Amino acid sequence: MLDMVALITERRFGVRIALLGSTGRSGEELVPVLLGRGYELNLLVRDPSKLVAVPDNATVITGSSDSPDVIDELLAGVDVVISALGPDKRDPTLQSRTAEVLIPAMKRHGITRFIGISGEGVDLPGDDKDLVARVVTFGIQRIAGAMVRDKFREYELFAASKLDWTLVRPPRLKQGKATGKITHDAHRATGSSTITRADLAAFIADLIERPNYLQQAPFVAGI
Repeated sequence: MLDMVALITERRFGVRIALLGSTGRSGEELVPVLLGRGYELNLLVRDPSKLVAVPDNATVITGSSDSPDVIDELLAGVDVVISALGPDKRDPTLQSRTAEVLIPAMKRHGITRFIGISGEGVDLPGDDKDLVARVVTFGIQRIAGAMVRDKFREYELFAASKLDWTLVRPPRLKQGKATGKITHDAHRATGSSTITRADLAAFIADLIERPNYLQQAPFVAGI
């Protein structure tokens, strides 16, 4: 992993990233941030009509994230994989099904680095949540229990994978400009109950270039 971090830090141009969920609200924030930092992108979309235009340095792959053939096409020539797939009430097991396909495909393609968006509602051993975070977690688990359980299953799959994964756990995501004012920690959730998607996108982009939180699920929140 350190060799790949050195490559990315020294030479962003020519480094290709596969982005799942690229037309979702978080994915739409990530695309310009990643392109702005000089990365090339493979974008996975279910519905190409949601793309207003295909950006320069981007290749579009159409299909479902739990399709082995689609994922193989998505990962061709890729150095890093990022998932911005959001929860879907109509398909509450999508995250774990995607992980079950993605993990072996990454190994076949020789890709080690994965960064995904999980959620603050996922409780893990060693967590230290303040009162605000505990209240947020309680609400999330009550409202979206099936999707939270699937996010935990996704964590279990990556934890057993031996890949250099990071699953970022934000609180409620909101629209808005990047503020640069965030807090993050492997186990302590002490920020606000929200974060802008723009701030989350910048945090994820930073993780590409830094070997931080390898095989961990850090909390990140606005201040």
